[in-house]
Amino acid sequence: MKRPDLSKLKPAKRAKAAKKPAKAAKPRPSIKAPAFVEDLYRDMRDRRLLVPALLLVVAIIAVPVALSKDKEPAPATVQAAPPEGAEAVAPAVLTEEPAGVRDYRERLDELKSKNPFARSADPAAGATETSTEPADIIVTPTDDGPTQTTSPAPSGTESSPTPATAPAEPAVEEELVLFVPIIDVVAGPAGKTREIDKVETGDLVPTKRQAPIAMFLGASTNLKYAHFAVSEKVTETRGDGHCRPRANDCEFLKLRDGEKRVFLYGPNEKRYSIKVTDIREEIVERRKAPSK
Repeated sequence: MKRPDLSKLKPAKRAKAAKKPAKAAKPRPSIKAPAFVEDLYRDMRDRRLLVPALLLVVAIIAVPVALSKDKEPAPATVQAAPPEGAEAVAPAVLTEEPAGVRDYRERLDELKSKNPFARSADPAAGATETSTEPADIIVTPTDDGPTQTTSPAPSGTESSPTPATAPAEPAVEEELVLFVPIIDVVAGPAGKTREIDKVETGDLVPTKRQAPIAMFLGASTNLKYAHFAVSEKVTETRGDGHCRPRANDCEFLKLRDGEKRVFLYGPNEKRYSIKVTDIREEIVERRKAPSK
């Protein structure tokens, strides 16, 4: 029998060992910061405030530590030794004096010396003043020698000037003057108008009974306008002036000096006219003002 050629034999393939499944990694516990801290960190990071905040924290910690350190002891003061032969100075001694009750006259004397009205309060002291001029010295020659005599200075009195009193002003009597507005008009039926003078407040024009078309109410303060109240029997009016509340419903009329207004009055619509010729003020009463 032939022996098999072992050199040509191929080694048998080994079965691959089955791979064991890898163990799953254990999850690490995660530490999560609170939401408030995360929001604060993000806001400071976005605004670039992290570095200033860290410096502030370091300063807050470092400053108390630096201040708590012991201060260096102050250098001892060296007292200068007194020179030899110098006399000792006795220390000052404070003594206490018993305070008694002060006399009230002394206090009042001090007040009198400080009173600025003492001169005006004493008329005798203010009226006369003694002269302080020096006395005159007169030398008279004699046989025995010059004789020196002293003459007293003349003592004069200075009287304070008396203020001049102003003459009393004569009393002026005041009086009250009462002014009232007065107007002159030309009024009446068409073609038969007449002049009416001194129409006062409350008067009816042109006539009181037959045709009381308008009542004079008064004048403006500048005496440029005369005011009238128009009768309700007036059916229509036209012409100058201003009507209130409306032109076709004239209840109040305002006329200037020289203006004319035409009215249709009554059921027959008879035509009348009123023209203002003058506006003025007149004095109606004078009286003395009451004394105050």
